Amino acid sequence: MRKIRNFERLTDHGDADSRRVVLTIAERTLERLDAYNRIKAIMRFDGRTLTVGTRQWDLDAKRNVYLVGAGKACNAMARAVDEVLGGRSAHPRHRHRQGV
Repeated sequence: MRKIRNFERLTDHGDADSRRVVLTIAERTLERLDAYNRIKAIMRFDGRTLTVGTRQWDLDAKRNVYLVGAGKACNAMARAVDEVLGGRSAHPRHRHRQGV
């Protein structure tokens, strides 16, 4: 799925070739910076050890993993963490306050 949703509309007029080059660069940059993709790229779990970048935690001694987050990218990052952990994270009720 494209990050720039109106890519075709932006490249169907004017200097279309130049627009396509610039938008392709922007699209690839946005994809590489995507919060979900970044978490999936740096986080690993082998069933016992959680690795994030160069740091490691032995999760055999832990009962639950709690994830706390805020901001626009929070949902995407939480989804990536949950996928990496394979359901190992605790799932409390989600609280979301509007307008804060």
